[in-house]
Amino acid sequence: MIAERRELETFTKDLTPEQVATKKQLTLEAMKSHPEIPEYFVELCVDFCVRHPEEATNQRLRKEWENLPSNFSPESLQKISG
Repeated sequence: MIAERRELETFTKDLTPEQVATKKQLTLEAMKSHPEIPEYFVELCVDFCVRHPEEATNQRLRKEWENLPSNFSPESLQKISG
């Protein structure tokens, strides 16, 4: 099966042409620098950053999530499985 690139209607909904260009550029850069992250998640993160730049900056500066344990870490998954 060949992967087909899709641009969903929501990809650009309510964005200015400049925001669309920024979103496409940031998505490509993120996919190149982090090929291990699925494209869907990259797009979600970039979309948030483009639509809410102030909040994205605040999240990066406050680092509130930096030390939260992941629910998907091996340790957490072992607790779930018994």
